[in-house]
Amino acid sequence: MKIFNLRTENLEENGRDMVYVKADIKTEIESPKYIFPKTIWFSTTKEFSNFLTTDRFDAFLVALLVPALRNGEDRIFVDGKLSAKLYDNIGRLTSLMRFYLSRFPNFKPKNFEVIAREYDSSPINYHNIMSATGFSGGVDSLYAIYEYYHKVKVDAFKIKILTLFNTGATLIDHADFDIIDKEFWDRYKSLKISAERLNINCLPLDSNIVKFNIWPHAETHSITSASAALMLQNRITRYYYASSGYSIEEVFTNCREYLLKKRNTSTIDMILLPLLSTDTMEIISQGAELTRMEKVQYISDYTFAQDVMNVCIHPIAGHKNCGICPKCQRTLLALDLLGKLDKFSNVFDIEKNRNSKKTKRYIARQIIYANSDLFAKQFVTYAKEHNISLYNKTSIIVLVIGFFIYSLKKIKPLYDLYLAHYRKTYHIAN
Repeated sequence: MKIFNLRTENLEENGRDMVYVKADIKTEIESPKYIFPKTIWFSTTKEFSNFLTTDRFDAFLVALLVPALRNGEDRIFVDGKLSAKLYDNIGRLTSLMRFYLSRFPNFKPKNFEVIAREYDSSPINYHNIMSATGFSGGVDSLYAIYEYYHKVKVDAFKIKILTLFNTGATLIDHADFDIIDKEFWDRYKSLKISAERLNINCLPLDSNIVKFNIWPHAETHSITSASAALMLQNRITRYYYASSGYSIEEVFTNCREYLLKKRNTSTIDMILLPLLSTDTMEIISQGAELTRMEKVQYISDYTFAQDVMNVCIHPIAGHKNCGICPKCQRTLLALDLLGKLDKFSNVFDIEKNRNSKKTKRYIARQIIYANSDLFAKQFVTYAKEHNISLYNKTSIIVLVIGFFIYSLKKIKPLYDLYLAHYRKTYHIAN
């Protein structure tokens, strides 16, 4: 694969003045497995155009690494400049990604190399020190803001700007890019208003990465998000990537199971992200010191979190949490166990949740899956340690049905039918 023709373009779209950084790509194999677009791009509004990195290909190389590996390419040639530190880590990075992808079906690792026309070891903007993190409204995101905006002691480490990336964090069919883009900008409007409460800017970074990373977002989210962060290293030197809720202890204790079953890059964040850092930007796995339950506990008295939390897969009007999807249920149960549920009535319909049959089913699943799911284990362990009965929050009938569904896993054709129905219900990609 060749990446070339780095350029900047200014366009007016839907009433927004946008600045694009683009690069062209060309495959170097005769029979590629996937046909990708010929141009990859990132864009932001004119207001934030001075954040964009326009002199090197770092962001594009990282964004295309997984697509190139999965497409059977044996090298990437960058016809331009790369940051020297990123290039120096390429061997370690590709080795890690080949190992990670080898757990996926139909992937055969190949020898792989990266070559660039020029390498630069100088920081892009040495005198500029600005820290940033992504802002989604979720638990991990809010904990990062709590730690590095409100509690941080070193000013150079304090978050000065929040970001929202369009790199695939959507359950909408990737084929309909226009809908994905509309959802992104609608979400940005909501999050921008929330960020203003902190007197801090929220930077939107759009992209067409979803047309290259066409697999479920969890499989690539760390590396695609890192590529977007690298596009902003003209102004940002420290980027906190909020981890997915698994602690260091949990990841290392369950590493083999995670790699075989989860197919989620969060399992390798602590190794992966330092390898994606450059001479200018340090990318940090933030929050891995705590479990998800512990993070919810930390932010449960945080007024900003109580007013803006948005964890929902399918938010209802005004981007309010639906309260019944799996991510809502997970957060609500944590808050319930902590005795802090009513504090989040601005963002959840608490009474609807308490009376919902889906809530009882979700709690039953946590009891049943406590030995095979780490989030469930966190809930069950916390409940036992604090003498809280999860059984009183569900019912015998729901538990019996839950155990029956659990047993279906041993009858694969039947379980596949159930799984297909579940994914269709919540619009979850296969």
